[in-house]
Amino acid sequence: MQKLRLMIITVLFLLFSTAVYAETVWTDIDKDFQDLKKQIKQFSESLSKAPESQEFQEIEKKLKEFGDKVKSSGLELKLRIHKEILPELKKELTSLKQQLKDLNRESEIQLLDKHADEIEKTK
Repeated sequence: MQKLRLMIITVLFLLFSTAVYAETVWTDIDKDFQDLKKQIKQFSESLSKAPESQEFQEIEKKLKEFGDKVKSSGLELKLRIHKEILPELKKELTSLKQQLKDLNRESEIQLLDKHADEIEKTK
């Protein structure tokens, strides 16, 4: 009977620890997404002012880093990312791509699509 109690307590502890870890990772991923979204907005606002810029390179870098974090996440977090973050990310990128298209900056659109596709495929 005591062994059973100890096993149950151990299992509950492991479940709780896993949930706490998953929530910590989720918080980190969500923060990265909010930073990426902010940077996309700032870049979008400055598009007409500057040609190919360091800002775009920074967005590309952040998008790649975000994709790497998604890839290394567990299944539960990946599902949550695909449900809660990807639709908003796609919306932000679609708007940015339209602005780039209007400025004939097709090469940058291709780079954004490449990184977005990589994130999309991580299920």
